[in-house]
Amino acid sequence: MVAQRHRPPADAADAAGRRSARRGQDHQRQDRLVTSGKIALYKEPVEINAAVLRAVESVQPLADVRKHTLDVRLARDPLLVDGDLARLSQVVLNLLNNAIKYTPDGGRIEVEVARESDLAVVRVKDSGIGMSAELISRVFDLFVQGERALDRAEGGLGIGLTLVKRLVALHGGDVLALSEGRGHGSEFVVRLPALAQKPAKSRARHDAPTPEPREPKRVLVVDDNRDSADTITALLLAWGHEARTLYDAESVTSVVEEFQPDVVVLDIGLPKVNGYELARQLRQSGNPRHIVLVAFTGYGQDDDRRRVREAGFDHHLLKPLEPEALAKIIDAVPAHVTSASAARGDGDVAEAVVNEKHGETAHRAASGGAATAPPDETSRGALRGGDGAHRTMPLRILIADDSAAVRDSLARLLEDMGHHVRGAQDGAEAVELAQRWHPDFVLLDIHMPKLNGIIAARTLRAQFPSNLMQLVMMSGITLDEETRAGAKAAGFDNCIDKVFAFEALEKLLNQSMGEGNAI
Repeated sequence: MVAQRHRPPADAADAAGRRSARRGQDHQRQDRLVTSGKIALYKEPVEINAAVLRAVESVQPLADVRKHTLDVRLARDPLLVDGDLARLSQVVLNLLNNAIKYTPDGGRIEVEVARESDLAVVRVKDSGIGMSAELISRVFDLFVQGERALDRAEGGLGIGLTLVKRLVALHGGDVLALSEGRGHGSEFVVRLPALAQKPAKSRARHDAPTPEPREPKRVLVVDDNRDSADTITALLLAWGHEARTLYDAESVTSVVEEFQPDVVVLDIGLPKVNGYELARQLRQSGNPRHIVLVAFTGYGQDDDRRRVREAGFDHHLLKPLEPEALAKIIDAVPAHVTSASAARGDGDVAEAVVNEKHGETAHRAASGGAATAPPDETSRGALRGGDGAHRTMPLRILIADDSAAVRDSLARLLEDMGHHVRGAQDGAEAVELAQRWHPDFVLLDIHMPKLNGIIAARTLRAQFPSNLMQLVMMSGITLDEETRAGAKAAGFDNCIDKVFAFEALEKLLNQSMGEGNAI
């Protein structure tokens, strides 16, 4: 089993502080939603596992800081509801934030997703301070809060649970609060009408047209949310562009002058200097080239779009990111110079160079030698047949994801199937462990600290051919043909959507022990 690890990063406290400030803003927005009653839903068939995973990955850093153990058990089979993915994620996120807030440091929080008759059920249970019977009876009322631990100074007006109840009701479901009393923890149970089993997707992947090669561009990504910034950067690298990442506005002007990007993707909500002011500074810098500025924001009202235009932006992208929209913008921009990384050829191995002075991660390419297998792999390769397409049970599988909850959920499934599983919490650890353990499969999340999934894949592919080690990209973004082509170029053999990770993995592993399967 993959062991839980409490691994707050070096800047975890600062990151948690930024998230706390964002949560304060979220509370204000939630307050307006609840008191106004104006909540718009955009319903479609939604995999409830996806909503839970989104929420879990959002709170994992805060749970790490508080040294909580997050135990997540997702539904093994597809479980669909008719709902709004963003709003359902918000439901789970509010319940998890509530559990973290009212559980003393070092506690345990359990999340379970299951089908019960014709219902999709999500349970969030904690080992926290619990609730009295009197509090349970009114816990969903506006502005009600339980007694807080004396050493907690977190804000909040008790809006989160009221919004949970309202959103669940709008989805035709209900939510229950349970507790055996003070000191015995709490449990919240969300029940939603489940849709019929997900129909099989008919993907004519082999008949799809091959995407035209992209002209490499230089792109600078500026976002204080490191997960968001690293995800966009990893995507750009997969598409063949050269990308740099900044997590604050302090050094943007100097980096733009040195890097000369074709496109700058700017988060609007940057600390100290926001995206509007930064865009004005760049437009007034006297740069003779027109750099395409893309605003990246969670706000999309008419007034927000007007402010974006007035600040000098060329485009306005809404969060969460739609990869197709970003690709369309970048592909339409003429490159002023051939990217250095593209000029070095297909055998390059990407590396991350961290400039601590600027708080910058510059993703470049460094020459790599021919791929060679370690000597001790010869005997293992023989077990797989001459072409390496057939593998034998049990398989060795390495899961690389910075979310301990995601790693553990996937590990349970794979161990139930009889495989050997190990876990890595970042890309650097994944590369080091893969080099020592020689797994049959390496499952790599796209965005991880130290080395992201794209860089880790290129590093491993330079050392291990596909017949010795299969690399699988795990992604929460849309897996269209362009994304798959970018993943293949980075060295991945397959891609799986985190939303349908269980069924995709089971199918992929079964095929690997029969006939080969490629992206």
